[in-house]
Amino acid sequence: MSSDGSPGGGARTFDPIDLEILWSRLVTLVDESAWAIVRTSMSKVVVEGRDFGVLLYDAGARMLAADVSIASKVGTTSIAVKELLKVFPRSTLAPGDVLVTNNPWWIMGHLNDVAVVSPLFHDGRLVGFAECMAHMADIGGSLSGAPREVYEEGLIIPPLKAIEGGRENATTRTARRSPT
Repeated sequence: MSSDGSPGGGARTFDPIDLEILWSRLVTLVDESAWAIVRTSMSKVVVEGRDFGVLLYDAGARMLAADVSIASKVGTTSIAVKELLKVFPRSTLAPGDVLVTNNPWWIMGHLNDVAVVSPLFHDGRLVGFAECMAHMADIGGSLSGAPREVYEEGLIIPPLKAIEGGRENATTRTARRSPT
């Protein structure tokens, strides 16, 4: 893998014991993160329904590990990180950044699922991404239950950098404070 996380460069090999230890660490990391979401969430959909996913990716946006909350979420959320990187290239990301979207074509097919993605850095170098995708019980939209257009489903969150360098940006603050 090259320094930017794209395929290429020299491959590193691991013996089976080291590989199993590293794999167990990755799985434990996402499982512990998932339990932190459950313990701190105020949403019954997340706490009781477990309608969320915690995922870990390498710098090339390839999924490394995922929790076991809902298996169907795992297969589709990997698209969100790759698509967000088209809007926010790796070179524009910094420690403390948080990307958010609920684009239904990138996530689970409807606006209620919101993806929150954070780039992960080590010694100033991008090494991966962490994602939490969760179902929001109410994101606005039609009360009929039969929307004809995606715009009738509720609030559309375009790809945005909600937090830059650990601080909420002005656009996010303004949108959050505005009546919808």
